[in-house]
Amino acid sequence: MSEEDQSTDSEVISPPGWTTEEWKPTFANSVVWNILGLLLVIAGFIGFGILAVVLSGETTLEMGLGSFPILGLMLIATLVIHELVHGAAMLLFGARPQFGFALIQRILPVAYCTSPGHWFTRGQFFVVALAPVVLISVVGVALMPIGDLAAWMVIPLAINLGGGIGDLWMAGMLLRRPADVMIEDLRDGLRFHEPERDRAGSPA
Repeated sequence: MSEEDQSTDSEVISPPGWTTEEWKPTFANSVVWNILGLLLVIAGFIGFGILAVVLSGETTLEMGLGSFPILGLMLIATLVIHELVHGAAMLLFGARPQFGFALIQRILPVAYCTSPGHWFTRGQFFVVALAPVVLISVVGVALMPIGDLAAWMVIPLAINLGGGIGDLWMAGMLLRRPADVMIEDLRDGLRFHEPERDRAGSPA
């Protein structure tokens, strides 16, 4: 799309030949995300914990009280890396990422990486949405056999998995959209652009 055809975060514009639908998380979405995110953290803690034991060869994983400051820094680093991976994926597809923090429906604090005005294909947005959860999980598991890293990886990986609930949710939304949909990522939602269709359902 040209710069003239692209819309800003505050506008809803349907270029000629396109229909536009904007989606933003509701209060109910935020509540569900909190619940599902917590369940994913628990599942991640169990799953990554089992992998850590298997890959490290240790029967138990131990961390002393003095480890908590370091663990806290690792969690912050994981959050930063998560958003940077989003940004790198956006750059890969020609977008200009913007970073920040927001409170969805006043109950769900999130860091975000967005690129209002840029249109992604459905396949591209799958990559943008899922890259942090997949890449960080794969790299974290790959590091588990090295030295004493196994115990350190479990909690950050579990938090990253649970924190990616919004990304997973939006990826699931794309499965219900036609293959030719274009997606615009906003600070607080998504904008779907679809070609206008004739009565037969084909692009006009």
